[in-house]
Amino acid sequence: GDRGTAVGAGSVTPYLLALGCLLLLPTLDDHWHRRVFDSALWKANQAADPLWPDRLCMVDDLLANVTFVGLPQARVVELLGPGDKDRVRNGWDVVYGLGPERGAFRIDEEALAMRFSPEGRVVEYRILVD
Repeated sequence: GDRGTAVGAGSVTPYLLALGCLLLLPTLDDHWHRRVFDSALWKANQAADPLWPDRLCMVDDLLANVTFVGLPQARVVELLGPGDKDRVRNGWDVVYGLGPERGAFRIDEEALAMRFSPEGRVVEYRILVD
């Protein structure tokens, strides 16, 4: 009969709701923590809340409002500071640690990495997760 099907579907719903919350909450969490970019706070790189350091909260606003490609390195340093020497890796000239990866598990670290042309202008930038 049709009743068996209805009961089966009903028992799945709580799981789907729970899964939905699990996937949605980190996104909302990220959204709630977003802040307007502030150069001084970025350079100070403080983490009053270790899960949501200032840089992690400001990076979306920064990337939404600053066109990095073509920007001279001096301007980048003026805006963001010299970068984190201990984080530089192959192919990237400057790396800024952001904080724990946004999402459900937050095991890895996010970093903003940039590469400069021989003339000292940004040719590429990316948020790395590792």
